[in-house]
Amino acid sequence: MNCDPYALAEIIRQPAYIKTKVVLLHAGHPWSQSAASLTHALPNVWMDFSWTCPWVSLRMAETFKDVLGVANLDKLMLGSGGHDTPEMAWLCSSLAKGALAEVSDSFISRDVLSAAQCLNISKNLLADNALRLYARQMDGQKAG
Repeated sequence: MNCDPYALAEIIRQPAYIKTKVVLLHAGHPWSQSAASLTHALPNVWMDFSWTCPWVSLRMAETFKDVLGVANLDKLMLGSGGHDTPEMAWLCSSLAKGALAEVSDSFISRDVLSAAQCLNISKNLLADNALRLYARQMDGQKAG
């Protein structure tokens, strides 16, 4: 079975569906670069890292690097993946923040991004992008 997010591209890029918001869960793992490319290429595609952490925790920084270099940064989100215990939510947030700090430090030390840019990307990834996406969804439901 092909679970690569690219398999969806033929459908979700059609005019009939282009206004439908598509959120690729689990960062498309293990096809994170494919998922990131779709967020870049298609206006209706978003990417949610939920569930990748803690399951890819040892590669979380590498996953962030793979995605941040390709994706539309305004369409990335991170959550804990809906685990049922507060300890898992804490672990996921701790691992994700550590990985974001590692990636940010790397970008800053190589003069790829400024500290302010990295802080903005992290803020968007951890909260603001989801608020923008889902606030629009909620506003649309209230209007309808």
